[in-house]
Amino acid sequence: MTCGRTVDEAVAQFGAMDRCCAAQLLADAAATGRGIKPTIIDDEDARFTYESLSGEDLRYLMFAPAYEEILRSTNGDFLL
Repeated sequence: MTCGRTVDEAVAQFGAMDRCCAAQLLADAAATGRGIKPTIIDDEDARFTYESLSGEDLRYLMFAPAYEEILRSTNGDFLL
């Protein structure tokens, strides 16, 4: 579950989380298959990444193209 100040923001958060989870699972599987142990980043690097990707404008920009494509492909019949 994700939430946001707007529907756009909540959906963008979900999409970002889904992509991150998929990337993590692929990386873990690839590393395990090669016998590589995972590298855990420290709190400072995690905080920097979070702060770099947590702006409201950025979340809107991440979601807007997907929403516009849905509207185009459904001829505007897409309802939230």
